[in-house]
Amino acid sequence: MKKIAIVLLGLILIVIFYCINNFQNSYSDISNSINFVNTSTISNSIEISNSIEESNSTKQTNLEVSTKGKPNSITDLLEKDNLLGLLEIKKINLLAPVKEGSDSKILKNYVGHIESTSQYSGNVGLAAHNRGNKYSYFSKLNKLIVGDKITYKTAFGDFNYKVISSNEIDETDWSKFKNTKDDRLTLVTCIKNKRNKRLCVQAIKTE
Repeated sequence: MKKIAIVLLGLILIVIFYCINNFQNSYSDISNSINFVNTSTISNSIEISNSIEESNSTKQTNLEVSTKGKPNSITDLLEKDNLLGLLEIKKINLLAPVKEGSDSKILKNYVGHIESTSQYSGNVGLAAHNRGNKYSYFSKLNKLIVGDKITYKTAFGDFNYKVISSNEIDETDWSKFKNTKDDRLTLVTCIKNKRNKRLCVQAIKTE
């Protein structure tokens, strides 16, 4: 009986030892898995954080680059180039700088403001080339018809006009540039093969 009891006790101890050993191995695996998950999560979090910071840094740099040297408003642009305004006629894809004066030097690069007319209110006279020049701003002025829209962008705001007439006039006819009670634009340019004639487009302010 003693021998049987000793054998059974030995078997019981072996089983207990085996269970304890398996438990320790399982605990170690679980612990390692937890550590790996935590380490991986922290590492990924750091990478994500760095990516966000890098992205924000890139956006800020791009923003600074994109605005560097550019005017913050039309007022800055006009003052920078000493302009009176910008003439926009979307129908003929025109956006042209307007500068004081109507001599050949001014008309070479700009739409010129005729000095004897008003600059902003009243009858504003503007002239430009339509061919044979690097900047022939009024090359398609003859395409305008009654009702077409024109915008004069200035430091005092954007003024909108509607075309009311388009006519040929004599080069010596200055009646179109007389002062008016209403606010209007009078645009003038040469006419091909008609040396003594001019194309005159008038537009009245709508708002």
